[in-house]
Amino acid sequence: MHKIKIKPYLAKSNILNKYTKLIDKNRYYSNFGPLYTQSKRKIEKDLSLMKNGVILTSSGHSSILACCNFIKSISKKKIIITTSFNFFSSPQAIIQSGFEPYFVDIELESFSINFNNLINAIKANKNNLAGIIIPSPFGYPININKLNQIQSKYDLPIIYDAADTFLNFNKYLDKSKIMICCSFHPTKTLPSNESGLIICPQKKIKSLKGSISFGYTGVDREATLVGFNGKFSEYDAAIFLANYEKKRYIKKKLFNNLDFINKNLKKLNKKNLFLQKNLGKSWVSSKICFYSKDKTISFLTKKFNKFGIGIYSAWNRKPIHFHKLFKKYKKDKLVNTLKIYNHFFTIPLNIDAKKSDLQNIIRAIDTIF
Repeated sequence: MHKIKIKPYLAKSNILNKYTKLIDKNRYYSNFGPLYTQSKRKIEKDLSLMKNGVILTSSGHSSILACCNFIKSISKKKIIITTSFNFFSSPQAIIQSGFEPYFVDIELESFSINFNNLINAIKANKNNLAGIIIPSPFGYPININKLNQIQSKYDLPIIYDAADTFLNFNKYLDKSKIMICCSFHPTKTLPSNESGLIICPQKKIKSLKGSISFGYTGVDREATLVGFNGKFSEYDAAIFLANYEKKRYIKKKLFNNLDFINKNLKKLNKKNLFLQKNLGKSWVSSKICFYSKDKTISFLTKKFNKFGIGIYSAWNRKPIHFHKLFKKYKKDKLVNTLKIYNHFFTIPLNIDAKKSDLQNIIRAIDTIF
């Protein structure tokens, strides 16, 4: 039986070679070189950034950790709020930078942070709260204006872990007053090397750039904050630029694939299966994320395997607060997090998925549900 491909689709060597040849020509191999500058300027131009700037990093995690280190340099408080339905990166960065995570619940429709719970957690921890990390689940775009308002109202720095949301950004991003982190891991919608970025107000650029450069800033290379090596090399830039050329094609192909899935799911009208909010309508992803009200992922894995479809539980098999390292930290009741636990599953949908793959997904859903 034909199996749906789950391998990332990266730029071919003939496209990549034109950038690696520039590395040979420039004889600049490490960081903050000509290709870094070219990547940075392309992103800033395409996103119409003027008040905000871009820092490219070695990974999405490096971006988050740099932002947490920045908060540590300006705050003596101990807690950073995030969700338990999350990847390891954000809570690990919280601990690595000397803070403690506080876990709040999510919404069932979007799998994103529940803002009512967030506000309650802010009020409950106001005397010891240093900041907030809000993760974007699988490319779901979170309202920047809402994040700006929360940051201003409560005077708290916000890190938006946008992760796989880069292709869903719009040109109004320059209004952002928060710190935004992205990942270009090969599994992301815009795949590249293990690299990432930070978008932030210009006044934070110097400190955040210093954080990924062992903590030093300026021509005197003075160490001003705790840092690490999170730099973006010229080879990272070459891989990024080669894949960046395809970003419009990737978005269009994913949109068409998801449009097919949406139309056919609507016809099936399955009452106990919920697709992530507005996926394929207002935003795209290379992952189709579902919540099954009455079927577990172990049951579904066996059923989908019969159709040659390998589903998986994206991020983790269990919420973050269940893991040994994080059990001791404070949390809310996490009603929705526990409800979708073991009932949440993802179907990979890369840009090289064929129409027969899409039809097979619909056939499988119709049979299983």
